[in-house]
Amino acid sequence: AYRFDVVPVAAPRMNRADRWKRRACVVRYFAYRDQVRAKAIEYGITLPNAFTVTFYMAMPKSWSKKKKAAHVGKPCQSKPDLDNVLKGFMDALRTNDASVYAVSASKFWSEQPGVVLAVRVPSRVWRPNWAV
Repeated sequence: AYRFDVVPVAAPRMNRADRWKRRACVVRYFAYRDQVRAKAIEYGITLPNAFTVTFYMAMPKSWSKKKKAAHVGKPCQSKPDLDNVLKGFMDALRTNDASVYAVSASKFWSEQPGVVLAVRVPSRVWRPNWAV
């Protein structure tokens, strides 16, 4: 497993104006993407076609110590959405993600934000009876 010590950021919905007038969310996303790419180069890895990824989200600063302690390791069910965070991570490591066929993703609260990537060994493909 590979740990990326970065704060996970969701891929923003970009518009034409973002080419010359960068919004804060776009600047934050590009910085995240560059950090993830640099770490992948350091590890010497590329994103495989089947993988498991776990996002550890930072807790809001406004939370009390008691609330933070109660939420460590619990599923993060607030924004950003898991699919957008996954898209941001995949876009950082792949230009074309059409060949990715198996992804397992999860999102948890943590005092130390980051991303953990694990390579999945392809198993026998399950097919329903009607697909034979």
